Amino acid sequence: MATKVRATIDDLFRVAGDGKAELVNGQVVLMLPTGGMPSVAAGAIVVSLHLHAPRTKKACAVGDNAAFRVSYPIADRSARTRPSTPGRDRG
Repeated sequence: MATKVRATIDDLFRVAGDGKAELVNGQVVLMLPTGGMPSVAAGAIVVSLHLHAPRTKKACAVGDNAAFRVSYPIADRSARTRPSTPGRDRG
C-alpha cells in the first residue's frame, strides 16, 4: 500500500503562482477565479467592513486574494470549522 505524501506550504506556493489554491488537510485544492459581479459585491462588503473596523478596534477588513497562513489545533478531527476570536486570528 502506497503512503500518500501530504502537501506543504511550499507546494501550495508553487501551484498558487498560476492561480488560486488552498492547502486543505494536506492537499492542494485549486480554486476557480471569482466572477465580475461577485467581485463587485465583495468589494462593497470590504469597504463597508473597512469603515466599520476602527469603531470596533477588534478586526481589520481584507480584500480578495489575500494570503493567510494559520494553524488551528483541532482536538476533535470530526470538527470541520472552529469559530475565530476577533483580533486573535490575524497574522
